Amino acid sequence: MTAKIKLNAASGGGSFSLQAPSSSANNRVLTLPDAADGIVAQTDGSGNFAVSGTTTCTGNLKAGTITDTSGNNSSTTAQIAQGRAKMWVNFDGTGVTIRDSFNVAGIDDTGTGSYKVNIDNDMANANYCCVSAGNAGGGAGSKSIYINSTDADHTDVMSYDNGGNQQDRARISVAAFGDT
Repeated sequence: MTAKIKLNAASGGGSFSLQAPSSSANNRVLTLPDAADGIVAQTDGSGNFAVSGTTTCTGNLKAGTITDTSGNNSSTTAQIAQGRAKMWVNFDGTGVTIRDSFNVAGIDDTGTGSYKVNIDNDMANANYCCVSAGNAGGGAGSKSIYINSTDADHTDVMSYDNGGNQQDRARISVAAFGDT
């Protein structure tokens, strides 16, 4: 015996049906048709749920693994959360102007070639990975931008010219990876 639930539209046009399997050996399949009898959402009986078109989730969307539409290039939600930058900024060190950023409350100019990047939502501790880069500036030779120190709420960045003197740079980028 097959159990069915059918809901008809108030105007009499169209319906929505849920059908239970006739025995426990059958796959559980749910299909939701759209207005033109195409499929909006469907299960395949194996625990997979497919949705066509644009899907909006207003609550929490829970997933264990995310893949592309071909079922390739999978990542767990933990890999995504651990691998993404928790803070990044691109700024002009000559006037300390932020061009673009994420999770940065602001930047303090603490001296020539010295900056304090203030993190908006703190990292879990000072043991996160922080990377920096920037333009070479004028003149030839070796120049460097490096992370001087990290704390949960900020990171200190230093910029030097080829003579070992601190120097402001027009383009500095900093990113942090770790737990927040």
